[in-house]
Amino acid sequence: MAKQPHLFGTGLRLAGAIPRMALKNTSSAPITATPKFIPLGGVAAGEPVTLPALALAPQQTAEVDLSPLMGAAKRSGDLDTVSVQVTNSGAPGSLIGALYSSDKTTGVNYDVPLRDSGPVRSMTGVYPWKISNDYTTIVYVTNISDGPAEFVAQIHYDGGKYVIGVRKLAAGETAVFDMKQVIDEQKLDYGKRLLPKNLQLGQFKWLIHGVTGGKIILTGRAEMVSRSQSISTSYSCAAGQTHYKFRNHSV
Repeated sequence: MAKQPHLFGTGLRLAGAIPRMALKNTSSAPITATPKFIPLGGVAAGEPVTLPALALAPQQTAEVDLSPLMGAAKRSGDLDTVSVQVTNSGAPGSLIGALYSSDKTTGVNYDVPLRDSGPVRSMTGVYPWKISNDYTTIVYVTNISDGPAEFVAQIHYDGGKYVIGVRKLAAGETAVFDMKQVIDEQKLDYGKRLLPKNLQLGQFKWLIHGVTGGKIILTGRAEMVSRSQSISTSYSCAAGQTHYKFRNHSV
């Protein structure tokens, strides 16, 4: 069902964390995979880190050496959180991968889905969010193309809707929505509405804006975390789909 050979992820934590990545060649032919890590500001805002190409024999699985990435992150503050692209010389579906980072203080694992872009209809996102007690939810929407892209975002909750409006992203740029911060800012939306100050949960929805000519240009996910309960949850559902990863770890 894969639509193209490359893999993408967004919102990988590097600051105060230990990341790990594994890649597998699922085909009967050798392939070459090249991981790239891009600052949230995009390719023009900071220097992406491209790791050496990794040759994978048929059906081979290998862990990627991320020490060059961590060295670069120590020298550059714009690599605290990054998006990820893994280009693949093989056919669609010939490369799969797993990616996560472990918090050095709490031990909580933050899973980052690493997958191909999917069909054109996957250029949407519908994610639950929660900020009650010590829960936090951060939503990432990333432009995975080499040109500008636009999307529209909405926040749905019991009794209302908040329209963020059109957001434009440069090549490789990631939009970040910290849901607690969005509510605390109390900004008027596209329709002159405010979010209730005591709002604690709801749904975040985004969708592509403009014509793409069938090209996949955006991907996204939401990360919900409770440090007191050592829980992190990753949602990357498109409209009409259910796909999430759940992690629950003892500290």
